[in-house]
Amino acid sequence: MPTIIIGRTSKRINSTSQTYTAAKSISCTLREPCSMQTPVFRFIIDSGSLDAGFYNYAQWGSWYYWIDDIIYLDNNILEFHCHVDPLATFRADIRNTSAFVVYGPP
Repeated sequence: MPTIIIGRTSKRINSTSQTYTAAKSISCTLREPCSMQTPVFRFIIDSGSLDAGFYNYAQWGSWYYWIDDIIYLDNNILEFHCHVDPLATFRADIRNTSAFVVYGPP
């Protein structure tokens, strides 16, 4: 059973920062079929144990995700619909790339 770490971040969407306030580590299942780019994490919650509106960021393994939507399937089952944060997930690869960027006129 996969485990995700959910929390909150105030970083800009165009930032490579991986900093967030990790609040909970949760065992979950994946809705099938599931994509690495846009996963849906499904888990059972205990009453009063989770303030779902607080979370906007998640980490699954070495990948980082923005939480797009939180859906209650019933009183005990919750889904987090996410999409990958490519700048945080691939931060090391981005930093190890040597590139020359020329900005054109607006």
